[in-house]
Amino acid sequence: GGMRSVAWTDVVQGLLLLFGCLLAGVAVIVSLGGVGGFFSEVAKLDSGNLTLHDPAVSKFNPWWMMTFCVFGSLASIVQPAQWMRFYSARSSKTLRNSAVAFAVILPCCFIFGVMLVGLVGRAVHPELEQADQIAVLMLRERLPLMLGSFGIALVAVIMVAIMAASMSTADSALHALSGVVTRDLYDRWRPESSEAQRAMVGRSVIVITTLLALGVTYLGEHTEIGKDLLKTILQFFFLAIAFSGQLLPAAVDILYIRKGTRAGAVAGIATGATVVLASFVFAEVGAVKSLKLLLDLGCISITVNALVFVLVSRFTRGIDPDHVRDFADTLKG
Repeated sequence: GGMRSVAWTDVVQGLLLLFGCLLAGVAVIVSLGGVGGFFSEVAKLDSGNLTLHDPAVSKFNPWWMMTFCVFGSLASIVQPAQWMRFYSARSSKTLRNSAVAFAVILPCCFIFGVMLVGLVGRAVHPELEQADQIAVLMLRERLPLMLGSFGIALVAVIMVAIMAASMSTADSALHALSGVVTRDLYDRWRPESSEAQRAMVGRSVIVITTLLALGVTYLGEHTEIGKDLLKTILQFFFLAIAFSGQLLPAAVDILYIRKGTRAGAVAGIATGATVVLASFVFAEVGAVKSLKLLLDLGCISITVNALVFVLVSRFTRGIDPDHVRDFADTLKG
């Protein structure tokens, strides 16, 4: 259905996701008798479950967690699926407000919803081996206790919200991939093609990619080769976040500052991408390994990118001021 259909399904699924996350946190606290009961259950946990690791031992330490949360949230805004939506914003004000809302509201739902459920779930069900099932298990237990038969209906709604979280991410990524293949590859190969032919190519990409994803998932659950493949895909996921994050300094400058130059943007992005690639290739080198344990890769590469962007922009010629004004007027609608 294209951009409009994906946007509307994301709106509905996103509201379900936010509502489900927040309701889950409230349900857990109320079912335990309030905030006091919640902390009484959490206090039963082993202290190791409530503290972050030392940087020398694990990357799940305070510095890594802080930089990952900050830069991961920012980098996710400029992923291809989100970046394409920038072009459909009514004005620059709409774009700025939606970007800020995305970066602020979603982490709040994770902190006051998912994290609360996970903490209590570990205390109430220490025997549970598959931790990724704890949210579903806790909701099935706690919502009926809090709301009776109405709670059972809400459990069904939240289950839909959990599915919506996966679907809203998947359909956005599929649509972005379809758009990139159609506009950046097929159009260049066959510029004379009709709109109907382009739509068919885009839809074919979505169907083929979905089938491939299903195949990889099946192999991952039933074969050793598939499990290794899923681990590899997970590594590429973090690399993709780090690479896409290189658009962030240029995007911030375009939307808010408008002091950078074309050469500065290119130099910053190229340098940041090189840092990401080098940290992956030399991941086992002592200094690189220690640095990646202390700080998130996105934080390191985006910081280097921003410094190069500012420095090169300082000593290179900027874009014609009239062109910048025309661009700003276009954004204002």
